[in-house]
Amino acid sequence: MLIVFSGRSGTGKTTIARALATEIDAVYLRIDSIEQAIRESAIGNSSVEDAGYRAAYAIALDNLRIGRTVVADCVNPIALTRDAWRDVARHAGVDLFDVEVMCSDASEHHRRVTTRTTDVTGLRLPTWAEVVAREYHEWNCDRLVVDTAQLTPEQTVGTVRAAIATRSHHAPVRLLVLTGSMGAGKTTVMAEASDILTAHGVVHACIDVDQLSLAHAGEAKTVDDLVYDNLRSLWHNFTATGVSSLLLASALENRSALDRLRAAIQPQSLTVCRVRASPSTMEDRVRTRDPGMLQDQLVARVSMLDAILDAAALEDFAITNDGRAVTDVAHELLVRAGWLARK
Repeated sequence: MLIVFSGRSGTGKTTIARALATEIDAVYLRIDSIEQAIRESAIGNSSVEDAGYRAAYAIALDNLRIGRTVVADCVNPIALTRDAWRDVARHAGVDLFDVEVMCSDASEHHRRVTTRTTDVTGLRLPTWAEVVAREYHEWNCDRLVVDTAQLTPEQTVGTVRAAIATRSHHAPVRLLVLTGSMGAGKTTVMAEASDILTAHGVVHACIDVDQLSLAHAGEAKTVDDLVYDNLRSLWHNFTATGVSSLLLASALENRSALDRLRAAIQPQSLTVCRVRASPSTMEDRVRTRDPGMLQDQLVARVSMLDAILDAAALEDFAITNDGRAVTDVAHELLVRAGWLARK
């Protein structure tokens, strides 16, 4: 999740944002710190605000993509910056939670601005006249508004945490990954498992990772990066409709691939099932389904990939999908994963 604290200087954003980030073990991004570092570099002052926000967007996106929650502390005064934070969340495939911090007591706000000190070396704090004169647009999107004239910092953090919990309240995310060599039947078993879950009224989604990489991206981005970008976007769309259970077909060749899946989905529970079949069965299936120009290469890849998966040994359990009805295989998968009770 990306949590953005916005509001005029002196309202208490930093105190609250820093405390929340500490409590929830999130990455903390403070625009004041970034901008001051830029001022001390070779970049001219006229570029500082734009450069500071752009640097924060990039740092936030990198951390969100590896599964970290990010708390941003910034004035965020105009629609342009607010939309940019929204784009960061969209590109990362995570929820955006906007918090506007205000102080409704003008005299208290004035006191804070004129008496506060900074822990950022070299940073010049704005005067009261500058705070009041700074451009600050009315909001035109949903956000949580907290008034620090009415609440202590501790109470404000508690209010924000409660609002986040309410917004995020849903069943724990569970991920069931079907790994296996080409022709093992991962996608077929996944589709049948989906039909079984549907018959039992279980809300879920299915994604075949191979279908997310049918592209030639040139030099702009590796196919692997494109796969996980697409996966995050798809999962974000599914969770927006209330889905919390995901079946995913993907040949996991190494621990890194599993870690990237975990970062993209951020499940509370993760189970990996190895779908197995005999080499001859898998090769026959590949010949049948892939009659095109790469058929020989794909058939040859079956045994190579099977050996790679043997070495990786990432599965929690394995099931045999050879000489059996696919419904039986899929039912075994769901029972052993704990998604269905035994008959």
